[in-house]
Amino acid sequence: MELPSETPLSSWLEGEARRQGRSPIVVAGSVVAPRNRWRLIAFGVVQGEHPNALLVLAPRKPERFEAAAEFIHESRRKILTAARSWR
Repeated sequence: MELPSETPLSSWLEGEARRQGRSPIVVAGSVVAPRNRWRLIAFGVVQGEHPNALLVLAPRKPERFEAAAEFIHESRRKILTAARSWR
């Protein structure tokens, strides 16, 4: 299997994860509000075995981002928004 080419976003994410000592990276794409709760619960299970894991939520539609960010904030988790940081 051939890996995809590096992109500015993937380079930024790799650098942030290394800088913060975070591994593994778990990606949840196409974020829909009703499923966010289940994603955070499942990620909590992953963190039980991998306390330094990093969750990346990747909404397919930009209009979904604010709702996802608000949910994360309300769950008292830290959030870093790549949309403003990696460009």
